[in-house]
Formats: sequence, structure tokens, C-alpha cells
Amino acid sequence: DEGEMVALLKKNGVGISEKWAGIAVNGGSQEEWYDYCIMLRTIGDDRFIPILKQLISEIGEVSENNKLHFTELFWLMHKDRFLRPEFFKFLLESFNQSKMKKGGLMKTLIDLDNASCLEIAVNNGWLKQPKKRDEMIKYAVDNEKTECAAFLLDFKNRTADLKAENERA
Repeated sequence: DEGEMVALLKKNGVGISEKWAGIAVNGGSQEEWYDYCIMLRTIGDDRFIPILKQLISEIGEVSENNKLHFTELFWLMHKDRFLRPEFFKFLLESFNQSKMKKGGLMKTLIDLDNASCLEIAVNNGWLKQPKKRDEMIKYAVDNEKTECAAFLLDFKNRTADLKAENERA
């Protein structure tokens, strides 16, 4: 069991180095970042989240920042995972969102008519601005992505203060 192995290694003084903790939270050289992404790619889906949670825990012991680094390369290498709701939710909880191109990621979700992940993004505050919300509704409707369009229209109906938005417009 991995937990036993980790406990045994920690008991014997083995832990994540400051260098690799830094790469995980800040990125590194192009080669280091690529190696890190490839290493994580080799982890099976069933172990990916538990292993990254352990990594985050370990990083917390050597670094103040324990949100994992995110880049387009990382997204592309793990996109197949992150298009599933449990993985997408983990991505938003555990990775630094400052480098995420949220509009582009939402359009990717809409292109795939992935309303489940789109809902997670919206629930994480990705559509606070009425202009951005309406842009995504138009994009979903124009591209005939019915599930996403229905979700976004419902979201607008539940949350919009249409009178205030019209006054501001």
C-alpha cells in the first residue's frame, strides 16, 4: 500500500526536496517542467488524485504555497482526466488558477458540451461578470451545444439581476 510506503520513507527521513516542491508550485526550467508533467502523466487515473494530494501535503511541509503550478502544457497533457468532473473539481481546488485562461477553458468545455465541468467552473466564480456570462451563452447557442446552453441560461435566470444589469448597460 502506498500509504505504508510513504510512512516508512518519511520515518527514515525521506521527503520531497525543496527543488521539486518549488517546481510543483512555481514551475521550473522548460526541461524540469516537462519532466514533472511526464512523471505525473504515468500515474494511473485511480491513483492520480490521491498521489497529488500526498504531494500537496508534502509540499506544505517545505513551502508556504501549496497550490500546484498550472500551464497550458499541463492542461494538454492531462486534458483527458480534467474533462471528468471529479478531476476538474480537483484541478480547481488544488492548482493555482491565476495562469488559467478561464474563457478559453470554458469554451473548450462548451465545445465538448460538458455541462458538468462547466457547472463546476461557474460554481467557482468563473462567470461573475454578466458580460462574460452572456458571451458564453451566445457561444453555446451559436455552436448548438444544447446542454451547456441550457445550463448557462438556467444559471442566468437563477442569478441575474436583470434590472440592475440593464441600468448599468
